[in-house]
Amino acid sequence: METYVGDTVVADVAVLTQWDKAPAAPVSAEGFGARLKQLFFGTPDSGDNGGEKERLTAFENDVKKSFETVYTVPFDTNIQKAQENGIPLPQFAPECEAACVYRKIAEQLNSQ
Repeated sequence: METYVGDTVVADVAVLTQWDKAPAAPVSAEGFGARLKQLFFGTPDSGDNGGEKERLTAFENDVKKSFETVYTVPFDTNIQKAQENGIPLPQFAPECEAACVYRKIAEQLNSQ
């Protein structure tokens, strides 16, 4: 990055995406394709998700040790749909939860 902008760049913000609704189960015999499908489309909530909430919290806490500010963006199928249509998420689905969070992040970063 420094080569392109001619200055030292320090990342002080992290954005964690697809948060709070991680795939419910590990890859089964269906293989790699099934795992990709889980990652991009998610799976229906199924109880504890094998301690997934605890793992997400631990990961978020670890990231907070390295970054001054950490934002979390919830999983939303509208993100992929917007990408497929080549339209920014806030324009494609302005009221979806992820678009609202991205707007809030932008507002906070612009106000600094």
